[in-house]
Amino acid sequence: MAKVIKEAVPKCKLIAKQTVQEQLDNTMKKEQAICRCGLLEQLSALHCLLRHGITIWGHIDSENVIKDWLSRGKYMSHDMVNEHIQTIANTVLQLHLSKITTNYSPWYSIIGNEASDTAGREQLHLSIRWVNEDYIVSKNPVGLASIPSTTSDVLTKVIKDMLIRFCLLITFRRGQAFDGAANKQGHGNGVITQIKSENPVAVSIHCFAHCLNLCLQENRGSM
Repeated sequence: MAKVIKEAVPKCKLIAKQTVQEQLDNTMKKEQAICRCGLLEQLSALHCLLRHGITIWGHIDSENVIKDWLSRGKYMSHDMVNEHIQTIANTVLQLHLSKITTNYSPWYSIIGNEASDTAGREQLHLSIRWVNEDYIVSKNPVGLASIPSTTSDVLTKVIKDMLIRFCLLITFRRGQAFDGAANKQGHGNGVITQIKSENPVAVSIHCFAHCLNLCLQENRGSM
C-alpha cells in the first residue's frame, strides 16, 4: 500500500499543476484517439466487404472500441458509409490509372459493355486494356456510369468524358471493343464511327464474349 501511495502522490501533484485548458486538451486527445481507432476499424471492415463483394448491412458490433465510437454519433449512416466507399473506390482507381499513365507505352484500348441494374437503369461499364514493359497484358475496370439513354451520341459523350477525367488522351487509343448493337457498330453514326472520326487508328474489334454468346445461341437453336 505504501508503494502505491508513494507512486500516486507525484501523479496527483502533476494533475494539480495542469491548467484547465491542458486537461481539456488531454481529454480531447483521448477522444480523438478512440474515434481514430473506430474509424480505422470501420474502413478495414468496408475494405474487406468490398473486396469480396459482400452486402454492407447489419449493426452487430462486439468490439468495445467500436461500440464507444458508434455511441458518439451517426457514424454508420448511409451517407457516411457511401462516402467511405467512394473514397476507397477512388483510391483503387487512382492506383490503376497511375500504372497506365506512367507506363512506358502510352497506348491503350477500351472495352465498353452495357448492363441494367436491379432498378432497370442502364449503365455503361468501361475497362482499359494495356501492355506493360514486360509485354504482360492487363485489363482494369475503371468506370461504371449511369446513362440517360443508349443512343450513340450519348454513349460517345460518356466514354469521352470518362477518358478525359482519367487523363487518358484519345490520340493514344489503339483499339475499341463493343458488342454488335447498331448504336455502336453503325457505319453512319455509331460509337465506333464517331470515335474513329477523331482517332482513325483506333481499331474496332467485336466483343469476343458477345460473339461467343451469339454462337452458343445459334448452336442451341439448331439442336
